[in-house]
Amino acid sequence: DQTVPSARIRPLVEADIPAATALITTTFCTREQITLALGVSPSEFDLVLLTPFFHDHLADGLSLVAEDPETGSLIGVCLNEDLHLDQLVAPSSSAPSPQQHTTTPPPASQPIFWILGEMEYRWAEAHGCTASTTPTTDSTTPTSSHAHSPTTTTPEKRTLRTCHILIVGVDLNAASRGIATQLLTASVELARTRGFDVCIAEATGLHSQRAFKRLGFGVCESATITYR
Repeated sequence: DQTVPSARIRPLVEADIPAATALITTTFCTREQITLALGVSPSEFDLVLLTPFFHDHLADGLSLVAEDPETGSLIGVCLNEDLHLDQLVAPSSSAPSPQQHTTTPPPASQPIFWILGEMEYRWAEAHGCTASTTPTTDSTTPTSSHAHSPTTTTPEKRTLRTCHILIVGVDLNAASRGIATQLLTASVELARTRGFDVCIAEATGLHSQRAFKRLGFGVCESATITYR
């Protein structure tokens, strides 16, 4: 069998934004069940998620891209951010509020932001990292997983430096080459070398759920979405 070459992983830079935007919007607006069910368009996805992300978090230096080693073309993207848990607020079902974005989401995409924001807040609250709650659980020393072993803790707010893996997307033509796993593995290692305590993610698709599970991520919060 012919060996498929691995991708070349490197940090995402400003010059990558157009190609990264095209890849992610294509991936999530044509293949992701939640965006398909809600009818979120590529331009809307870019407006409410990608443009604010690049503006606010490019300087974090945590996002990565995968390049084809033969052509140099961009075939994968992993967007990561330094998530400040103590700044999260509990989302309201009547007024969804994305935690890390400044643009108010249009009606079609509001359920996405609400459920992701809710899961982030629940996780932070359970670990005593929100501004208005006290901890109910503690964690084992985190590495690539956000799975935890509950123990009793004292009621004071914790500081847990958190790398949030927001999006991982791979070009359809580069599927089944392990590109997502490469990006996620490199992201976890980068977070570790940068001094982060834990990596968290919300996996909304079956492919990403399997990828995170292979890397040892545990399920701390879950939600069920019924499509009508």
